[in-house]
Amino acid sequence: MDTNFENFVTQFKAQQPVPLAAFFYQAELHLITQLKDYLSVEQSTERSFFSLIEEARKTHNEDTNKHFWNALTAFNKINFNPSKHNTLPWLRYVNIIESLQGYAGSQLFASKSIKTKRQHRLFFAYMLTWEHLRYIAGNDDDYSPSSEVLAAYSNAHSEDDHQHDENCQHDTCSAH
Repeated sequence: MDTNFENFVTQFKAQQPVPLAAFFYQAELHLITQLKDYLSVEQSTERSFFSLIEEARKTHNEDTNKHFWNALTAFNKINFNPSKHNTLPWLRYVNIIESLQGYAGSQLFASKSIKTKRQHRLFFAYMLTWEHLRYIAGNDDDYSPSSEVLAAYSNAHSEDDHQHDENCQHDTCSAH
């Protein structure tokens, strides 16, 4: 397993603020690594993300719906300075992944802020994407970053559900 990717995932598990520009830059690099692995391209070979997506699309992998490649193309259209003027491509990406996986991310995550909830949906959809690329490349293993992100942000761990008592060590308990 790539230590850089594990460190990338750790940011989300710890619920550290992640600037979207930094997220998209790092996320694309990790997806490129998985695509190169899937296509058996040397890691040192310079290839654009788009060219790798297009080559992978042509493989007609039986475990991969054509909409998955459309989601990656939408992800590719995002520049590294995502603002409200260009969020549409990454929301399109998230919506495609959620549709393929059959879940409603808007109901899955606990945040009351729509901006934060969208980011959590993005992080989760990305982890599912990374896992799928890893799987079709033949690197199936027990590492599941999507489960870790889900555990960190899901409704199951909502602040409203947290029970406070006199021995509570939760960060927000001192405010209650």
